[in-house]
Amino acid sequence: MPLQSEEAGRLLSDMEPSVRMGSAHLVFADGQVYSAGAITDPLLRMLRGGRLFAALARTLPGTTERVYRLVAHNRHRLGRLLGAAACAVEPESI
Repeated sequence: MPLQSEEAGRLLSDMEPSVRMGSAHLVFADGQVYSAGAITDPLLRMLRGGRLFAALARTLPGTTERVYRLVAHNRHRLGRLLGAAACAVEPESI
């Protein structure tokens, strides 16, 4: 969901707006929030075949955060490289 949405504002209400807009966030039903590179481990654990990569991310948190920041700061380049369709999200699928 967009970080500017009302629901995101409610889920991330404890965060300053600049922090909220500074990275991706993963929010669980129990209210636990992971942000930036820290989302990698829990997100990968939810994916089929992701446990090994989650363990790697958990073992190397500094590296995971640096890779996250590198990708985040260059997402416009990645979008051009992959094409707009690769990054598209169908609104009805959200």
